[in-house]
Formats: sequence, C-alpha cells, structure tokens
Amino acid sequence: MLADLRANLDDEALVRNTVEEMLRHDGALFMSMRVALQSFEWHGKQIEAGHRIFLYHLSANRDPRVFDEPDRFDIRRKDASRHIAFGYGIHFCLGAPLARLEVEVALPALLKRYPDLALADDAVAWKTNFVLRGPTSLMLSA
Repeated sequence: MLADLRANLDDEALVRNTVEEMLRHDGALFMSMRVALQSFEWHGKQIEAGHRIFLYHLSANRDPRVFDEPDRFDIRRKDASRHIAFGYGIHFCLGAPLARLEVEVALPALLKRYPDLALADDAVAWKTNFVLRGPTSLMLSA
C-alpha cells in the first residue's frame, strides 16, 4: 500500500482516499457516549430514557455489513469515506474538513521529502484512553 501511495503522490484523489481509509481503519475517536432522551427498542433491546448509550466508532468502521474485508487496509477502497471517524449527524466534528485537509497536504509533502520514511520499530505503544485513540510515540527512520 505504501509503495502504491509513494508512486502516486500527485494523484489527489488517491491521497484523499488514503486519508479516508486511514480514518476508517484506525481513527482517533474510539467511542462516544449519548443519553437516551426517550425510551425506545433497538434490535430487540429496550433502551430507557436517561440511559447512557456507548457508541463504538472503531467497531462501526469495521462493520462487514458496510465494508468488504473490513480489517484489510486498502487505500483504493471504493467506500472508504463511509466511515464515522468524525461522528455523524448533529454531532459531526466541526473540525473534520480542516483535519482532512491537513493530512491531505502534509502526507504527500512528508513522503516526498523523506522517500525512505518507515517505522523504526514495529512495536507501537497505544494510549490507554476509552475515548480518543493514538500512539504514545511513533519512532520513525528516514
């Protein structure tokens, strides 16, 4: 995948789709919580007004009913942008367009400047946070 991206860094559509696939496959928002305003039944389970509901974004972004081979990272995935890495509806992240743009600009610039950029160590330590996700550090070699 990285070789494909490096060979096509001037393909804006591929870079944009790569960013979407990164968000779908390993987004930063692990989970969000909502409070039910009214009682309702969902998939045979009764949810009462006032109950907290935990929404697992990373799980939804790997739903096999939505994504073919959901655990496979594919920068050419046709439906990569169907993820909910930034939430959805009235809770959609206002900063999402800026975050996307930053990565769409920075990623090709970084890979052009450092064409041999790679992980220095495959063992990446992840934050132990129930809401936001990401590495505690990322050692790279150029």
